Amino acid sequence: MVEYISMLCQSVSNRKQFTDCFGCGYRFEIMSTVDKALGLLQFFSLSNPEWGLSDLGRAAALDKATLLRLLRSLERHGLIEQDAETKRFRLGTAFLTLARIREQSFPLATVVARWLDELSRETGETAHASLSNGRAMTTIGISEPQRATRVFVDPSEPLPFHATASGIVFLAFGPDDVRETVLSQAGFAHVEVFQPHAEPSGDFPNVPGHVSNPENPAVFEAMITQAQREGHDVIMATDPDCDRLGCAAPCTVDKSGPWATLNGNQIGALLADYALSQRKDSLTSEHYLV
Repeated sequence: MVEYISMLCQSVSNRKQFTDCFGCGYRFEIMSTVDKALGLLQFFSLSNPEWGLSDLGRAAALDKATLLRLLRSLERHGLIEQDAETKRFRLGTAFLTLARIREQSFPLATVVARWLDELSRETGETAHASLSNGRAMTTIGISEPQRATRVFVDPSEPLPFHATASGIVFLAFGPDDVRETVLSQAGFAHVEVFQPHAEPSGDFPNVPGHVSNPENPAVFEAMITQAQREGHDVIMATDPDCDRLGCAAPCTVDKSGPWATLNGNQIGALLADYALSQRKDSLTSEHYLV
């Protein structure tokens, strides 16, 4: 069990245009027509198996003419098909062939299935396996227990590196260059791990009272001192299982001046304000915030 994941980050360095294709805050830059076309495939999921042209255009931030041209290109290759009656678009049958070729050539899902079944039987819980695709974790296998109440894992939904157990474990034990790449893709540069919190220890020797609470302002005192000295923009700290987050940031543009800490409620309010501001043009009176 790790004591903390504490990071000192400098400014978001890349100010180019990005698009939110997964609906969960994960962003990637669209570089070319090929990227635009293939990026559309990420919008299809179990919860959204079909899209109308207008709705998909709004979600992808593309005008109808451009979107239709991209969809027709995908349709010619069997990657997308359009329902003749509803005119809605869905994934095409080419994926069935591609999936069979991939699994028969590299039988990954078949291999992990028996291990997942065994793990689910022993624990009585849902077991799933995932694989990094470079932008997020992709589910490659699921085994559910034989009981009514169980965790549901949507195999079509990408699992963000920063917000899922699978992603956090992958980043924690993966190569350093993988973590740097993921952070760079998210727009962060010069991310530094606070070394006193880097070594795993169940006793939490470097936090007040040996209690791993990232919302305790005293946790940040040593990190703020280092951030003031080195000119960082923000500090983030989590508890061991990463389900709580605390932040600290300078009160003024002078990073060597006083800093303030933010608790979970304050961070949630800021995130909600940002999410709403990004979607203000598409919000209606029917929408609500939970």
